[in-house]
Amino acid sequence: MVVKVDGNHLRRRLFFGLPAAERAVERARERGADAELILCELHAVGVVA
Repeated sequence: MVVKVDGNHLRRRLFFGLPAAERAVERARERGADAELILCELHAVGVVA
């Protein structure tokens, strides 16, 4: 989820489930924020021990 805070400042939040992300976007829009949902695919590239 990306929320435009002011001007060129963005707030990003990661959700692992689509329903939770959709609810968060709705709540942000209800507060008057310019929010949008961006679907991304994450890939593991290694392990840090």
